[in-house]
Amino acid sequence: MSVLVKQKNGIRYGTFDIMGIKGSFPNQAITSTNLNHAKFLHDAKFDFKTNFLEIVERHPKQIFSDKEYRKRRQEKISEIIKQNPNKLCTLVINGAKSMSIPKDKNISLIEFQKECGFKLIKVFFKTIRNALDNFREYIKLVPKERRLIPVLDENLDHSTFKSLYSSAMSRGVEIIGFLGREPRATNEDNKLNLQYISSRGDDQIIRLVSSIKKSFGGIVSSLIYHIHGFDTYSFITRFGNPNIPVIELKALNIFHFKPLTYSSGLTCVVTKKNLHTSANQYLKVKRSSVPISIHDILKLNEEFAKIAEKYSKEQLEEIIKEKV
Repeated sequence: MSVLVKQKNGIRYGTFDIMGIKGSFPNQAITSTNLNHAKFLHDAKFDFKTNFLEIVERHPKQIFSDKEYRKRRQEKISEIIKQNPNKLCTLVINGAKSMSIPKDKNISLIEFQKECGFKLIKVFFKTIRNALDNFREYIKLVPKERRLIPVLDENLDHSTFKSLYSSAMSRGVEIIGFLGREPRATNEDNKLNLQYISSRGDDQIIRLVSSIKKSFGGIVSSLIYHIHGFDTYSFITRFGNPNIPVIELKALNIFHFKPLTYSSGLTCVVTKKNLHTSANQYLKVKRSSVPISIHDILKLNEEFAKIAEKYSKEQLEEIIKEKV
C-alpha cells in the first residue's frame, strides 16, 4: 500500500510511497519561498527533512487572464519541479481561501498544472454546487500516470464535505488537501467537518492542510491541526519585507514560539551559530527572519519524526490548553 497509517497513544502517524517518493508523516511541508530562503543562506540543497514541496502561485488570477504571465509561470514552475525530483510537488494558490474557484477555473488549473509538469494535480471544492459530478469529471481530465488531489474547504457544507471525502477514499486517492481554515466552534460546518476528520483515525490517506498561520496563542498551529487528525502542514506564505528587528523575533522551541534572545540557546541550522547571532547578521542584509524560518521548519520536522514515541494524545492536548 502506498500510504500506511498507524496510531500509537492516540496519535496518528505513518509512511508513504507515492510515485516512487518515500517518506513519513506527520510532517511540515516546505514552500518555494522556503527554497528561496535556503538559497539566500547559500545552501540551496538544504535538507528540511520533508518530501513535500508546495510551489506558491502568488498571482493566480493572472493565470486565468494573462496568457503571457501564464506561460512565464509555467516555465518557472517546470524548472522548480525538475530541480526537485525527490519531492512531492504541489501547487499552492495564494489567497485560495477568499477567491472563487468554480468549475471552469478548476479545469483551467488542471491544464495549467499538467503544462507545468505536476504529477499531483489539485482541484478545489469551496461550494456544494454539483460537487460530486464535478469531481467525477475532474478525474477524467487527469492522465493515469498522474494523481488527483481534491482540496476541501473546511467550511464546506458538512454533507458535501463527507461525500467528497468518502468519494476520494473509494477512488484510492492517496492525498486529500484542505484550505487551512482555522478551527472554529462557532461555525457549525467547520466544527462538524473537523470532528469527522478526527473520528477517522485509521483512514489510509494523507491529509495535507496548506497555508495555515504559524501559531495560535504562541503554540505552533501544526500541532493543533495534528490533534484534529491532519498529517502534513504548510505555513502561509507572507510576502513583504522579511527584515524584522531582532528584538521582535520569535523562534520555535519544541512546540512554543518564544522571544528570541541570545540566551535562548537555539542554534541556526544553516550557519551553526547561535540563532540570535545569525538573525543579527542577516539583519544587516535585510533578511533577519530568514534563519528563523528555516530553523522552525527543520526543528518541527525533527520533533514530528518522533512525536508518537515521545507523547500521548493527552499530553499534546495539555500543551494546547496552556495557551489556546
